[in-house]
Amino acid sequence: MRQECFRPSTRRPFTRTWIFFAVAAFVLLTLRLASAARAQQGNDSSTKISDLAMRNMGRVAASPAEIKSLLLSLGGMMVELKRLVAKDASDHGQMVIDSDLTDDAIFDRLETDIQFRSLATALVQRYGYLLPKVNPDSDSAKEHAAHPGTDEMAGATSRTGTGAGA
Repeated sequence: MRQECFRPSTRRPFTRTWIFFAVAAFVLLTLRLASAARAQQGNDSSTKISDLAMRNMGRVAASPAEIKSLLLSLGGMMVELKRLVAKDASDHGQMVIDSDLTDDAIFDRLETDIQFRSLATALVQRYGYLLPKVNPDSDSAKEHAAHPGTDEMAGATSRTGTGAGA
């Protein structure tokens, strides 16, 4: 009975096969992870470009005087901008005080805060103001007249009756 314990094992080929498959799986997994890491690096750089583009676009704005004239002539636009100020403060866990929402406070912030001015510009553009307008004497305008409905931007501007000079 004791001799059975010392018999040579017939499992050696199975062990070699198992080791081969384990090494192959390890190599495939390593290659897979390496390619995923490279893909992630590519996504990180495109995210950085996207973040950079967002920061740059946050600096594009109309002049404080242009925005101020619109806010003074369109009371509803001033109320909407104040609503955005209150929402932004709430989103950042801050309490808005009455002095933050006065017209003078809004105008001062337009003068000093480029990102706020950019937000105000986007707001007035959303409602059809300060949008580019096609020069009626240009080739582009003549082409648009020949093919109406093809230029979304010009169509929106002509429907609202406003443009950069409004």
